[in-house]
Amino acid sequence: MAERLLLYHMLLCSQYKPLPVRSCVLALLKRAKVDPPPLLWTQPGEPPGRKKERIRFSYEVIELWKIHHKVLLDLGHVELYPLLPLTKGGATRKTVAVMFDRLPAEEHREFALIGFTFASIMFRQLKRYKDLEWLERKFRHMHDIIRESPVYEWILEEGEAKGEVKGIAKGIAQMRQTVVEIIQERFPALTQLAEEVVATIDDFAQLRHLAVKLSSAQSVEQAHKSLLDLVQ
Repeated sequence: MAERLLLYHMLLCSQYKPLPVRSCVLALLKRAKVDPPPLLWTQPGEPPGRKKERIRFSYEVIELWKIHHKVLLDLGHVELYPLLPLTKGGATRKTVAVMFDRLPAEEHREFALIGFTFASIMFRQLKRYKDLEWLERKFRHMHDIIRESPVYEWILEEGEAKGEVKGIAKGIAQMRQTVVEIIQERFPALTQLAEEVVATIDDFAQLRHLAVKLSSAQSVEQAHKSLLDLVQ
């Protein structure tokens, strides 16, 4: 993190010179692992005890859970309101309600959606299930507005993609098992070969075609040939 931050710092300094650049790491959750400043580099190859400091890069680490939620509210920056549930004293129904009051969904759909996400994470982490139920009702009430956000569409698309991938993987696994069961029932001597062959096939249509051929095979030899044809 520190080395990446140094890279960003230098790129920004080069692009926006002579404007000053202030580098900060915003740690959202306590479990975040951020190296404390400064970043120190010495010259490689120098003997122990004689190493000299070559680069010292200082940056700030802002641990959000240590900042009181009123500080963010007093700043009055809309962009910071979604972070309120992550602040000290911010993971409450009252503070989250204030957050949404200051984030009219029609104008700030993306920020409201981020706020919902952070609030749900904190309520679940703190096991405040009643507040989580309240948040779900709040979400459903604002659903028609929030769903117009591109971020909401991206989340849905990612979920659909993952679901589709899982569905395909499950179908392939089931068809592999079907092929093996056909072999076990009709030609048990070929069971091990069938298991080895189907493990190499990731195409559902190909597995289905194999199942049909094995079901209609008239002899062990025919079934054996159908399996070997896929290996070659």
